[in-house]
Amino acid sequence: MDIPGHGEGYSELKGIPFIPSVVPEAPLITYPSRTTRKGIFTETENNPIEGSRLTKSHYYCYPVKAGGFLACIYFHRDLMRHGITLCNLF
Repeated sequence: MDIPGHGEGYSELKGIPFIPSVVPEAPLITYPSRTTRKGIFTETENNPIEGSRLTKSHYYCYPVKAGGFLACIYFHRDLMRHGITLCNLF
């Protein structure tokens, strides 16, 4: 599936398995290991995805509608519970 918004610089993300929709049914109980963050994000001038070598079979992607925007959520299989928990926000 060709995902909208994958322009130049994001070709490394093509081929990651795409989940067309996530529909949680009550009761959905997940236990993310942490809800706090430490440190700060620093701005970079380059795209960290360019030139990366991802094992595409280790990642998943699903779409979310955030306001008027379509966003693609990518997560590693070891962080599945965090990726699924995130769907509750949208």
